[in-house]
Amino acid sequence: DISTGGLTADGDTIVIAIIDSGSDINSEDIDFWKNISDIPDNGIDDDENGYIDDYDGWNSLTHNSNITSGNHGIHVTGIAAAIGNNEIGVAGINWGAKVLPVIGSSTVESVVVEALSFVYTVRETYDITNGEQGAFVVADNCSFGIDGGQPEDYPIWEAMYDSLGKIGVISVGATANRNWDVDVEGDIPSAFTTDFMISVTNTTNTDNLFVSAAYGD
Repeated sequence: DISTGGLTADGDTIVIAIIDSGSDINSEDIDFWKNISDIPDNGIDDDENGYIDDYDGWNSLTHNSNITSGNHGIHVTGIAAAIGNNEIGVAGINWGAKVLPVIGSSTVESVVVEALSFVYTVRETYDITNGEQGAFVVADNCSFGIDGGQPEDYPIWEAMYDSLGKIGVISVGATANRNWDVDVEGDIPSAFTTDFMISVTNTTNTDNLFVSAAYGD
């Protein structure tokens, strides 16, 4: 009712970073952001942002720009930003927004940090260059985590959320698919206390808590 994405009042193109298992960068139902300041596949960091050939996004598992297909990532991307009113596929919540695909997982903290650092660099570059390079990333989504994890064991991960928030990027984190209180059992990232993260859980189509969904304050 308010907006389906697209441009801000100042004319910035809204971009959502989806950090997940991969995506279908050839999909006609997603408007993927492209780093036009970097020439793809030439082995050179043309825009000197620290990432070689990051035209399509970044893969923090393989430390390169290879965005491979991932069913979960495609699913999440469609919910967030599949194009509406185009007679193809589905319609996302923000069907006018562009998507920055980043491959990452919670296997080790360093992988998450690399993925979030790339998002930070893309948005910081946009701000520094007054929109000539980078992207106006407003949010990132991580639909993964560590069941029972404690915040004190993942300080850099939480610090990245703080850093992103301070430049205007809100982070979204999924909680555990477990019927427990994260304030008691723990969970990463939803047990973090950062002011710059929205934690989400799993509900039914009647907006009731799903049977295997975590909760907390």
